Amino acid sequence: MYTEDVYRFDASVPSLSRHVVFALCLRCVCVVRPQGPAGNVYYLDLDVLETKCPIGSPKPWKRCDVRPFMETQISGICNTTMLLTPEGYSYLYSYDCTLVPDLPEKLQQTCPTCPTLLPVESPQAVAAAQVTLASYKRRSAVGAGLGVKKITRAAARVYKYIYIYNKK
Repeated sequence: MYTEDVYRFDASVPSLSRHVVFALCLRCVCVVRPQGPAGNVYYLDLDVLETKCPIGSPKPWKRCDVRPFMETQISGICNTTMLLTPEGYSYLYSYDCTLVPDLPEKLQQTCPTCPTLLPVESPQAVAAAQVTLASYKRRSAVGAGLGVKKITRAAARVYKYIYIYNKK
């Protein structure tokens, strides 16, 4: 496999983001297995990270900021099948991505006050979205017809209070 082939695969990375909320970016190509003597079909294992760009963003994924560790990164592996044509086009034929968020325990050890992800359908996430929308509607004249259609990401921050008593 030639270096220019890897660059052609690079153009297909946005297609991997179809079923997630935020665009994915390529961290590295882990494994490349060509099939057949012609080498037109490649099986690739791609290491991917979540970015801050929503899927509908017109910004190219290479210009999207990767979500920092302190915001609970989501990363994973995408097993892909890519087709290369003799004309130089690459096609993402199939893919299967396994994405997982960083462990909350790992984040809490490093940053105890950082927010951790909540399930988007959790009562806390729904209540927070409703309170935020109600607050916006009170302050804005245009907010009257707005409603919550879908919650795409929710996080909660837990503050731990430490009481220190001095004995005298």
